[in-house]
Amino acid sequence: NFGIPRVKLKDYLKSEAEQSEACWSLPFTLLLVVSYALFAIFHGNATEVRAVQDSLEHDIIENSNFAFVGDYIGHKGVEDVNNVADFWSWLSKGLLPLVFVQMQPLHESYNTSDPGYAAAESKALERGFWLYFNRIVGGVRFRQERSGEGDDARPCDTIESLRPFYGLSCVHGLGYELDPQLQNARMSTDTTSEVWLYTYMDMVELQAEVWELERNHWFDRNTKKIEISFPIYNAEHGLHILLFINFFPNRGGHIWKQVIPLATFANWHTKWFSWPIDMIWALCVLWTFCTELLEVLKIVRRRGLPGIREEYLTIWNAFDWISMVCATAVMIMFVVELQMSAVLNDAMMALPADLPAEQELPFFNDQVNTHMEALEESVQYEYQLRRAVFFYPFIIIIRLFKAFAAQPRLALMTSTLAAAGKDLFHFLIVFLSILLSFAVSGCLLFGREVKSFGTFYQAMVACWRMMFGDLMWDELREVGVPEAMAWTWLFITLNVMILLNMLLAIIMDHYVACKVLAGSRETLWGEAHKAIVRFRAERRGEGTLPIDKVLQVILKKDIQMGSLLANLQEKELHDEQVMRPETLVGEVEEVSGLRMSDEQAVLLIASAIRALYSRRGDMDMEEVTRLTRKVNYRTKKLMKIMKSNFEVEPHDEMGLFRDLTKDLALYTDELRQEREAHRREVEDLRTLKRGLLLQLQLSLPESSPAKP
Repeated sequence: NFGIPRVKLKDYLKSEAEQSEACWSLPFTLLLVVSYALFAIFHGNATEVRAVQDSLEHDIIENSNFAFVGDYIGHKGVEDVNNVADFWSWLSKGLLPLVFVQMQPLHESYNTSDPGYAAAESKALERGFWLYFNRIVGGVRFRQERSGEGDDARPCDTIESLRPFYGLSCVHGLGYELDPQLQNARMSTDTTSEVWLYTYMDMVELQAEVWELERNHWFDRNTKKIEISFPIYNAEHGLHILLFINFFPNRGGHIWKQVIPLATFANWHTKWFSWPIDMIWALCVLWTFCTELLEVLKIVRRRGLPGIREEYLTIWNAFDWISMVCATAVMIMFVVELQMSAVLNDAMMALPADLPAEQELPFFNDQVNTHMEALEESVQYEYQLRRAVFFYPFIIIIRLFKAFAAQPRLALMTSTLAAAGKDLFHFLIVFLSILLSFAVSGCLLFGREVKSFGTFYQAMVACWRMMFGDLMWDELREVGVPEAMAWTWLFITLNVMILLNMLLAIIMDHYVACKVLAGSRETLWGEAHKAIVRFRAERRGEGTLPIDKVLQVILKKDIQMGSLLANLQEKELHDEQVMRPETLVGEVEEVSGLRMSDEQAVLLIASAIRALYSRRGDMDMEEVTRLTRKVNYRTKKLMKIMKSNFEVEPHDEMGLFRDLTKDLALYTDELRQEREAHRREVEDLRTLKRGLLLQLQLSLPESSPAKP
């Protein structure tokens, strides 16, 4: 003989269904995360790729020397190429002897009279190998971007009267004033003047080709970018590498240098477990799609298409679909990369392993070009694939938050951010305004002397770094100690000492409040135990129904009653209907035809009452709105009574006053009866609560009894 308002029972069942779903989905979500992590790590294989790329890059930077004193000591390297003459010296004295090794290298000052050394000195090596393990495929390609020619030829963007004094035509070609970023440096557009140095050429021919390029002014004022490309295959690691050595002559006279290796695998599934990992991740994504689609179909079957907007369109479900779209995009890109790798392998297999005969050179050169095109397309696409693989884990994190959201202890972070959302929004307006102001002032003050403040974007990054301890004082002081000191002190005081601590205070304030609320909720282990107990009871078929089915019955009953209720007040009275165990059993049988056991009904009602009393101090906005509507309804009713009496022509004022007094007395009696009924109901609930607590102690010995 106890019950709970219908709306409170619905809230409890929704909460239990969500927590149960989250509890069951958590292992699956973790499997999705782990399978994707293994997919990304094993296919990325960063250790092997880095070993090859670093070896080649280090050899170029450290060993491609020029400006020799004697036979062995070169004082300059690729970073010292600062003009056209340096470039040709580095190319002929540094790069060609380093890469095109055609004779056996020997140590310094070896005994030339020793027959063994004499024989070794004259021993020819197989051509095309670099650092013993990396084979150059066909040759090395040189090409460049040019400006100030053809359609790009135009007058100088300067004062017309100053052009005669300058005396030269402008070549334009802006864009490389600062050190180019990788995403721009790795790509070349509108390339011209392509030249190949092939591995079958003798060193004398290679040097002659370089000198011919220098005599013909291949590198001149119109050169905007020089790209030297090395197609390489390393069989030890199964890697195709495209190594770029790029030179960017800016229009201030400086030459930026970058060594950029890009790689892709000849075989992406070298380990036996690679395919199972891929399949597990793909099946997890497919299972997510089927689950979400089934949920949509259930809602459509129960509520029609409008039900999707009312029940399904939530932020968490939106992120589920976003995660599936992103996962599908990664899978498609991966399959495309597999196809590109297969095309690249076929192009390399078409090349002869030995040096081609003279009559085969045109065919060989065409095949080398075909291989280079396939390699360039594959490694550039692999670069984009890695960016997509990098982005997807952030989507998975949001899916993890969804799995955590229904469990209050796991959802502590998301609930804290949700509670602090308004405060954080207003704080971030102030914070970003101040940060942007410092970035602009830093760009103006330091931009000409300090590389990190050269552009507004770089200034924003530099300010962000400084907030976390990277002060860059040695760079900032170049503009002057007083200016740098004033700017740095203001920045640290406002952004670090004040604003960051305010941000922490806002978050910690809401965190403490959310932690207090979560502390009384059930733990993850308790939720898991409850879900397993319910699952076993449902499998035994002893009249125990799933929570979501009971909730669907109540929602379906509400829909049926909604068409019969005249106004909002009647609907609220329906929501306040007291649901007792026998009422719940009858409603389930009436709506669905299923039989619910009396024990489950008693347990659900009792658990809902206990959950209600455990959170009694936390009145949500829905309850406040419901009470406000009640007061508003009664006020409007009272005003209607007064208005109906005073709208009649006042021919008998005393009679009118008596009628008003009578109506008010009737309305007052109605309110008094309603208040008395509520008082009796409260007393009954208190009595039932005491009996319920005793009943709970007897029927649920594992649970701690609620305080009366």
